[in-house]
Amino acid sequence: MKIVDTNETLKLKLNLNDFNFELPIPFLPNPTENDYRIGFIDRYVVGRVNTTSITEVSSDVYDTIINPLYKKSQFRWKIAGSLNSKYSNKILLQEGVIEYNKKQIVNLNNIIPGSKDLFTNYTQFYKPS
Repeated sequence: MKIVDTNETLKLKLNLNDFNFELPIPFLPNPTENDYRIGFIDRYVVGRVNTTSITEVSSDVYDTIINPLYKKSQFRWKIAGSLNSKYSNKILLQEGVIEYNKKQIVNLNNIIPGSKDLFTNYTQFYKPS
């Protein structure tokens, strides 16, 4: 019996020749003083669609991933300001770092399930302003 399908033949049949199957390189942001003046950094996450593998990556890596086996999402992360939200007569005056970042992770988790387990420190990179 002759085996016809080789790895290359199978990749061609599935139209997978253009996809890179290497795992993305993990990245941890390093906010600059300018980022702290702005109060936010952008963060980038990729997750495998068929596993619970989720990785934070740099913007450069994020832009190069075109593999349909990955879901991608980017979000803003608040790193300066008040830790807790400020209200006056039940009206939100300023959203705090913790509440803002928690909302970001809830939204991210809707796109890439399991993200909430990766981002549990809502004050990561926080610096009082």
